[in-house]
Amino acid sequence: MKKMLLLCTMVMLSSCASKLNFPVSNVAPAAEISVKIKKDNNGNREINLESKYLSSPDRLTPPRASYIVWMQTEANGLLNLGQLETDASDKGSFTTVTAYEPLEIFITAEDDAAIKYPIGQEISRLKI
Repeated sequence: MKKMLLLCTMVMLSSCASKLNFPVSNVAPAAEISVKIKKDNNGNREINLESKYLSSPDRLTPPRASYIVWMQTEANGLLNLGQLETDASDKGSFTTVTAYEPLEIFITAEDDAAIKYPIGQEISRLKI
């Protein structure tokens, strides 16, 4: 009975999303950025990134067109996950599902959202 209870507890904890906070950015020090990573029943990871007080990328020096979310993986290298959208109140959100386990997630300010490798300013980086 104790083994069954322990197993159930472990399964419940492993399926819970863990919330991680990005370090303070030198480029956008007021920004508060966090990510929740949750493993689903198929072994995929759902990544939910949220930001507050992150101004539009066109307000950076130099101005940029968009914020791009990147993921470094062991199995598949560096991946452009997509664009972090910010609204007029400087809040942003980004959600995706990936089959790969992230080692790092980071955000850059770029001129082209479809780039394969980051070349713009790095906003913040989180090691998982």
